[in-house]
Amino acid sequence: MGLFSHGLAFALGYAIAQPQSRARLAQAGRQAADLAQRPEVVRLREQGRQLAVEQAQSIKQKVAYRTTHFPPPRNTAPPSALGGTTVTEDSEAAVLGTPVVGPPDATPPSTDRT
Repeated sequence: MGLFSHGLAFALGYAIAQPQSRARLAQAGRQAADLAQRPEVVRLREQGRQLAVEQAQSIKQKVAYRTTHFPPPRNTAPPSALGGTTVTEDSEAAVLGTPVVGPPDATPPSTDRT
């Protein structure tokens, strides 16, 4: 912690240690508790809770729909555009300076740019 942080911590500790500061702090706590019990605040809190529940149910339904209508692909082979290799294999080959070797039946991608 820097000098400023230490000074700030000292000042806060000193202020809270004063009797009138403790009384103000207790009064602020009571005011916050009273505010939390007001009908408007209770109503807003309940609306927020209901909104959160509705959003969670909506997301749960979307995830269930996607998992039943769009199952994950069963073919785990790398895409042919990479020549039958993974990005990790291509990256390792580039770092090591070795040629990329794909599966024996893979055909290398075309380098013809016409």
